[in-house]
Amino acid sequence: MRKWILCVLFALGVLAIQAQTDDASMKLLSKVSSTYKSSTGTELKIKITIDDSKTKMHQAASGTLKTKGRMFVLQSDMATMLFDGKDLYAYNKKTNEVTISEPEAEELEEVDPTSIINQYKTGYKIDKPEELTVNGRPAKLVKLYPEDRDQEFFKIEMYVYTDTYQPCKMITFSKNGVQNTIVIEKMETNKQFPANTFVFDKQKYPNAEIIDIR
Repeated sequence: MRKWILCVLFALGVLAIQAQTDDASMKLLSKVSSTYKSSTGTELKIKITIDDSKTKMHQAASGTLKTKGRMFVLQSDMATMLFDGKDLYAYNKKTNEVTISEPEAEELEEVDPTSIINQYKTGYKIDKPEELTVNGRPAKLVKLYPEDRDQEFFKIEMYVYTDTYQPCKMITFSKNGVQNTIVIEKMETNKQFPANTFVFDKQKYPNAEIIDIR
């Protein structure tokens, strides 16, 4: 579950990349990035699939991701993750457990959308965008390649609707044979979330075991 949310946040993060290649792609990604970063609150309806070519493993999940500044809450078929800006709450439906942690600086970079955006500002080569149609709408595909060969991903494909400059799909290709596909079915910006959206409510999990490792 943690890997899934990292993939989604990474998808948002790469939108702020500053690269040394192809001006057309950079302009496109910059427009998408500015839409996300200037939003008072963002809500995404997503579908994620993870395919391992070596083990033939296939996993899939769908859910919603709400973000506001450094806070986020992800609700999916299998689990819920909430970060209130200080503590991270992860509820596993299968085990009926809530794990509470206070991420260190390095761990926070993995779950904080703002940190991820800053993390991926440099170090990518970007191809010229390819025009195509996605769900009957005009879109462009941008392919990114990390210059650092130690990166987990060797290629990223970002699909963007050109009529709204919103991402619609991202695929990451890992060296270990794992392919992550994130489909953003709907993205709403400038949302006004209630104050308790990013506050953990223990009453929602009355029978869950609380594991506090802070």
